[in-house]
Amino acid sequence: MIRVSHTSIGGIEPKLLQDFFQKKLPHSLFNKALKYRKQNDVLRFLCGKYLLQKLLVSHGFDKALLHQIKTQSGRKPYISPAFDFNISHSGNIVVCAFSTTCKVGIDIEQLSPVDPLKFKKVLSDSELKTIISSEDAVAYFFHIWTQKESVMKATGEGFKISPKEIKVNGNVAELKESDEFWYVYPVAVNTNYVCHLCSSQKDSLMEIDEEALGLENKNG
Repeated sequence: MIRVSHTSIGGIEPKLLQDFFQKKLPHSLFNKALKYRKQNDVLRFLCGKYLLQKLLVSHGFDKALLHQIKTQSGRKPYISPAFDFNISHSGNIVVCAFSTTCKVGIDIEQLSPVDPLKFKKVLSDSELKTIISSEDAVAYFFHIWTQKESVMKATGEGFKISPKEIKVNGNVAELKESDEFWYVYPVAVNTNYVCHLCSSQKDSLMEIDEEALGLENKNG
């Protein structure tokens, strides 16, 4: 089973959000978030860790494990071999994938104008041709991109793998010069965003939940 939790921080007073996360999260993580220069980056970092904390507890793990997040340059953060998790954010949406049975990677992107030709180094010629000829080039570009990045994150290697080396047929992803298969699935979060989840396990059951922060929206 894979759990995907998502929420939006849009339309909520930043100070209200920051105070909320300060009360809910370990001080060490809160102080780490304050190192980011942009306020939205601070809030998205905190929100991702909050979603992870909720998923840890719901699976019977101690929330104190948040203190044990380890990172290596260019690679996916991890805590324990007992479970896998991955966090992504774009715009005002934050998502977190969690599983005790397989490796996971998730990527979300907000739809925005983009020139696919600027991505020749990371897309194959056939992928570029398909994007350019599609009815909605922007949406299809992000469809392909989130698929690829979710795979890169699931492997744990991140951009140490070239996106161009990832080929997705249907929901099956293959890496060049590798006999491993990965499985990619769309995640419906918001119509203005594209999101994909990658799993090391075929036909994994997936449960998607929207986490309500319960904070007053300044826009009413």
